Amino acid sequence: MENVYLLKLGEDPNLIKTVLQRLCLKDAPYYVRVATLAPISNFGYPESAEGALLALTPEGITFGVQSDPHIPRSFIPWQNVAYVADGDMMKDYSDFRAEYPDASWEEFLASQEAS
Repeated sequence: MENVYLLKLGEDPNLIKTVLQRLCLKDAPYYVRVATLAPISNFGYPESAEGALLALTPEGITFGVQSDPHIPRSFIPWQNVAYVADGDMMKDYSDFRAEYPDASWEEFLASQEAS
C-alpha cells in the first residue's frame, strides 16, 4: 500500500535545484508529492501546520515545518520512498474538492482549462 503525502517545497536554493534536476522541471513546484511504502507520522504537528520537504539527500528526505523548528522533523530513508513527484496539481485538486466535495476529476480538469 502506498501512502501519499503533499509537502510544500522548502526554501533552500540547493533543495530547489535538486528537485528541479530530479523531476526534470524548468520551474520549481510549490508542492511535492511523496509516496512511501510504510506510513509516516505527523505526530506533534498542530492542525494548522503545513509540512514541507526540507532536504533531499543521497540517504533520503527530511520533512518538517519550515517556519517552526520546534515541530518535530522526520527523516525518511530512500528504502521507504516509492516516489517523489510534482504536487502542484494535487494541491489544486485538493483545494477544488474542499470547495466542491462532490465534483469529479473531469470537472476539476474542466475548471483548470477555464482558468
